[in-house]
Order: sequence, then C-alpha cells, then structure tokens
Amino acid sequence: MGAESDGTPRLRFRPEQKLRKGSEFDRTYQAGRAAAGRNVTVQVAPNDLGHCRLGMAVGRKVDGSVGRYRIRRLIREAFRLRQHDFPAACDIVVVPRRGWNEPSPQELGDELVELVEKALRRGTKS
Repeated sequence: MGAESDGTPRLRFRPEQKLRKGSEFDRTYQAGRAAAGRNVTVQVAPNDLGHCRLGMAVGRKVDGSVGRYRIRRLIREAFRLRQHDFPAACDIVVVPRRGWNEPSPQELGDELVELVEKALRRGTKS
C-alpha cells in the first residue's frame, strides 16, 4: 500500500490480490483471453478493482503435493516481484505447462508480464 523510505513500492502479496471463488475463476476463463509461454499458460480478464489479482490452477497430474506447492510458491513469488509491472487491472489465472523446468522467480515474472500483455493485446477470446 505504502512505499519504502527510498521511494520503491512495497512488494507484498495481499489477500485482496488473490482469486478465491470458483465464480471468479469461471469469469476469468469465460471473459478472458489466453496466452501460452514456455512454462505457463495465462488466462487474463480485465477487472474494475484497480489492481491485478492472481489465481492458480495447478492440477494433480502436474507433480506430487510437494511439487505442486513449490510451483504455487514460485508463481506467487514471481507475481509479487512484478506486480507493479502488469499493464492494467486484471484477473490472471496461471496454469503450469507440461515440461515445467522450474524457472527462477525473475524469469517466471518476466514471462508472466509478457504473457499478460500479449493476452490483453488480443482482440478476440482465444
């Protein structure tokens, strides 16, 4: 919410930045646009909240429970680090792809920003 004393924005992942309800995920899937990258696929839909929200769909086929939780932590950290770089207020659902090669949070954050911008540029739902 605030800024650090040196002027840099605070990088927190607040509860209001998380998609929680099934209806929020459904709206993002139905009204959103998709873009696929090397490690993840994103589904993006604009919202009226003034900030981006993150949702994750990490299915049981991806890995064991420990691996799935690690993927969730990496996605959450990547979003937290790059949250001020997303172009608009939007809801983002991230789905890891097969062949996930465990990128660093910085690499994954770069990919997320690029994919969100790509999805928002698209004129039609994909």
